[in-house]
Amino acid sequence: MTLEAATTEVTPHCPICKGLKRVLVRCGTNGESERCYACFGTGLRPPIRGSTMMSLKEALAEWTDWDMAAYRAGVALGLIDPQRSSFATDAKHVFWTDHPVGHALLGLLDALSGAGVLLKRVEPDAAYRYNPDYRGSWEPK
Repeated sequence: MTLEAATTEVTPHCPICKGLKRVLVRCGTNGESERCYACFGTGLRPPIRGSTMMSLKEALAEWTDWDMAAYRAGVALGLIDPQRSSFATDAKHVFWTDHPVGHALLGLLDALSGAGVLLKRVEPDAAYRYNPDYRGSWEPK
């Protein structure tokens, strides 16, 4: 979906990132896909099971371009606060320059891909996705 396909309205709180006075993008009549512009670009979803952090599994449920996947990994680790640092305006340079945190987050994604936790594709663009078939040895069968 594009921003043009959505309606917008000013509300006091974003239901996802809890940001104040953000413009929300409403992608339907039931409000389930409601998010602020800062969250819309990142694809962030509400935290699961009442936690205050979104899991990497949730953040990478769909194929995600490498730079956004690294940003979401940083958010999942608590390194990046999406309320204060949006991908497009504040954090993109971390992944598009010779930045040590960007290298570390991409290294983490590659390590998780090597372990089978994430799937990685190279074409048409480098992207990551959580492997839905992955089961940790600690999980019940």
